[in-house]
Amino acid sequence: HWVGLENYRKLLTDDLIALSLKNTIEYSLMAIPSGLGASLFIALLLNHVRYGQRLFLSILYLPSIMPIVPVMMVWLWLLEPNFGLVNMALDKVGIAPLGWFSDPDMVLPSLVFMSLWGAGGGAVIFLASLRGIPQTLYDAAMVDGAGAWACFRSITLPMLSPVIFFNLVMGLIGALQTFAQSYLIGGGRYNSGLLYNLYLYQKAFSYGEMGYAAAMAWVLFVITMALTALVFRSSSLWVFYEGLRQE
Repeated sequence: HWVGLENYRKLLTDDLIALSLKNTIEYSLMAIPSGLGASLFIALLLNHVRYGQRLFLSILYLPSIMPIVPVMMVWLWLLEPNFGLVNMALDKVGIAPLGWFSDPDMVLPSLVFMSLWGAGGGAVIFLASLRGIPQTLYDAAMVDGAGAWACFRSITLPMLSPVIFFNLVMGLIGALQTFAQSYLIGGGRYNSGLLYNLYLYQKAFSYGEMGYAAAMAWVLFVITMALTALVFRSSSLWVFYEGLRQE
């Protein structure tokens, strides 16, 4: 039945919409920077490996192409509060076991922690870009007395900024579309891990409210487009393209 804008009006009064959006934004704010940082860190380490670099790169890249469901089942077992290997290891070093998915405050950080499993995919792109930075830039900087941190800040980061921009956009879109992780933990205790896509799925396939779910999907599309456009708009302030004059 044609309902006009009724589904969008319902969105404004749905408490779980607000909660799922809040959870999704919090997850994205934690997952995107940590994912970029982990990928860059791995790439920097691999860039200094002389022997077996391809082997290490293959091992680190493999998790990013593995199916998410079996990977998540392994992580759920590793982070199980009572007999999980992670808590057993923490107990050995004197740290009290953590309620990774039983404590509502730990659910989103736990999902972020698991998302780092696929950091090798971004590391491959970073490593390719690192190899393209001319060594002459570092040599000239060192002649002028620049240290390792100064070289990283003034040469490595600017030269990597186009790749950081690409990974940021892809990470943003991917974080907003996260579904399987939230689904496999059942939304978390007290809906602490209820992400927007999981709630959309529940409305569509658990309650049969296809029209309402379609309205939710359009809202997510608009949010994703707006945030992506914001990142593109800001890129002129921090992205450096070699050989192009910055306006």
